[in-house]
Amino acid sequence: MVEYSLDLQNINLSAIRTVRVLRPLKAINRVPSMRILVNLLLDTLPMLGNVLLLCFFVFFIFGIIGVQLWAGLLRNRCYPEENFTL
Repeated sequence: MVEYSLDLQNINLSAIRTVRVLRPLKAINRVPSMRILVNLLLDTLPMLGNVLLLCFFVFFIFGIIGVQLWAGLLRNRCYPEENFTL
């Protein structure tokens, strides 16, 4: 309502719109089982960090292997052939 009442002054109030995203968080206080689920999800975040670190390590190793196997083989491959027509 504040946004519509101040619309005549051409003030950008997009920050007030972003607060609307937090509205579903009110349901956490109303439903006790949802509070348990949210706490459980927040407790698993450190364990997900370990999984992300492992994924980064695997992608890094496969990236190094890929660069070594195909070093320069794909260079200048994006040019059309000489007799190319649309």
